[in-house]
Amino acid sequence: MKVFAKIFGLESLVKKIDRMNEKVDEVLVQQMKIAILNVHGTAVKSILKIKGSKKQTRYEPKREVTVSPPGSPPNSDSGHLVASIAFEFLDNGKTGRVGSNKPVGSNVNYAEALEFGTSTM
Repeated sequence: MKVFAKIFGLESLVKKIDRMNEKVDEVLVQQMKIAILNVHGTAVKSILKIKGSKKQTRYEPKREVTVSPPGSPPNSDSGHLVASIAFEFLDNGKTGRVGSNKPVGSNVNYAEALEFGTSTM
């Protein structure tokens, strides 16, 4: 015994699913951009917010700076670190990066040491 079935509207259903996928991609890209910008903003704000009260004289020319406590983001001194933090969107906006690694992130030579520490810190 053979049974045959005919599905009506299959082409229409496939087109609707394709449109839904396009919408999902649009929302994904939109939300990814919001997330990347939030991460960037949080990184900048965490550096600009002065933490701790310990003062030290450092650098050449000598100047007094407020040292951030261990485990805290660095305090902003010259503003170069904050100004150099960058971000990028990848994969047509579906992914992205923020950080201190070149080429994306900070282009100052001390950014990685401040973020991850060194053996002498």
